[in-house]
Amino acid sequence: MNDSKKLAQKIITKQGMLAEKRRKWEEVWEEVADYLLPYFDFYIAKNLEARGQKSGTLIYNGSPINASQFFANGLQGYLVSSNMTWFRTQMENDAIDDLPEVREWLQEVDRIFYSEFQRTNFYSSINEFFRVGGTICTSTLYIEEDLDEKKIVFNNRHPYEIFIDVNKYNQVDTVYRKFKVSARVAAQQFGKENLTKNILKALENQDDMEFEFIHAVEPREERKEWKLDAKNKKFASCYVCLDDADIISESGYDLLPYAIWRPEKNHHQIYGGGPGINALVDIMGLNQVTKTLLMSAQQAVNPAMQTNETMKGKVRISPGGISYYSRAEERIEPVHVPSQFPFGKDREDKMEYIIRKHFFVDFFIMLENIERQMTATEIMERQSEKAAMLGPMIGNLNNDVLNPIFDIVFSKLEEAKRFPPIPPALERYAGEEGIKIDYIGPLAQAQKRSLQAQGLQRGLEAIVPLMQIRPEIADIINWDETTRKMMEAYGMPQKVINREEDVQKTREARQQQIQQQQAMEQAGQMADAAGKINKKTEEGSMLEKVEAEINKQGVK
Repeated sequence: MNDSKKLAQKIITKQGMLAEKRRKWEEVWEEVADYLLPYFDFYIAKNLEARGQKSGTLIYNGSPINASQFFANGLQGYLVSSNMTWFRTQMENDAIDDLPEVREWLQEVDRIFYSEFQRTNFYSSINEFFRVGGTICTSTLYIEEDLDEKKIVFNNRHPYEIFIDVNKYNQVDTVYRKFKVSARVAAQQFGKENLTKNILKALENQDDMEFEFIHAVEPREERKEWKLDAKNKKFASCYVCLDDADIISESGYDLLPYAIWRPEKNHHQIYGGGPGINALVDIMGLNQVTKTLLMSAQQAVNPAMQTNETMKGKVRISPGGISYYSRAEERIEPVHVPSQFPFGKDREDKMEYIIRKHFFVDFFIMLENIERQMTATEIMERQSEKAAMLGPMIGNLNNDVLNPIFDIVFSKLEEAKRFPPIPPALERYAGEEGIKIDYIGPLAQAQKRSLQAQGLQRGLEAIVPLMQIRPEIADIINWDETTRKMMEAYGMPQKVINREEDVQKTREARQQQIQQQQAMEQAGQMADAAGKINKKTEEGSMLEKVEAEINKQGVK
């Protein structure tokens, strides 16, 4: 067996082991998909012959689907919307940020980033990514480059195709994707020269037969770091044709090309938890309650009828139908069915409310439920409290998805030399200081207000009464830094915040103007006094110098 066959067999064996680890999650995913993602039917993914069959037949209440869509729309609208400024680049060393040339360079980097995201399908793909992440709770985005169009492409991968493993820090570093494509698509993806004989034969016969592949991406065990070729990159990438058990393509990546979001995770599980899985029991119970209420309502509107057996075949219960009977016991009457279901309806409302809480619907449409007049401060406090509840989930999203996406996009743009030259002020920090992403969307701002602004506000509120008694207490506070932190917490654009040097120059100019004004006023007073003394100004005296200054100011 040659090396190619050995590597292919190793990958196939490992994929089987990863599949075994994932097996216990599949049943949960299938149930979640039945109630929240009917179009994502896992049975179709497993059995292609099931295509075309009806889906969503278990759903009797659509509010959970609505809640999960609210969750996805809310994350996109408040975190990464294309209609707002939702991030900005900064240097890891905050002191460098204040340099004029560095700020101008970072603003240009921001512009290029936003332009690139608009060119890609990022915004159209991210909603489905959030939807799957909120329901199945393990969502996968594959980032690749379209060499023909020279742009980055984001592709959502079906959870059933993805098998993952984590490192000792519980970070996903291994992704296996098992999928099927036709011979024609395989030729487009891998090139005819790399296809096996069976695939080439199907391609020549224009057969629609599909072939199964594994794409294995994992840390490379052995590599020569000084070599820049694809087979020595940090992550190995291999495509295996399962039908022929052979390698189709072997390459590598500097960065993991898969972004995996697990809203909730712990060290005891590889796949994630989150709103959809947490709410599953309530969703199944809600559907059962709603099904019972629908049956009860149908029975109330169209009740079962009862009469004497002698009336068999003579009963007409259709609209306008007349049934004749001669004796009282032959009378037709409905079986008694309660026409009101307050307990069932109350139970349904409570379960819907719990499911909305699972998906944080009240946070995204909070103002809709306000029953009394609230001040802006109260509204922001309530937003901050709810945003804090989303903190761990958004933290996982930033660390595991958005930050890696920026790393990949940055590397592609840098490779294409799309960024402006590094300013001289940064050259001496080359390799020491990196760029970080500051998320400034409404959701990120609400969380910052919860962590930063509220502490500042409450601290100031506490010391204001003391300052009225002892004004010198105000000297303890660095008012400039406090103001800057407050503006940052509320998402104030950096462009409208003056640098410390500019603020100092403005203050010096203002102080100089005040001093000049005071000097002129003093000079005027002295001139008036001199006029009242009817005598010639002595040469070289102070009065002569004041008069000269007045004349000088008058000329200006």
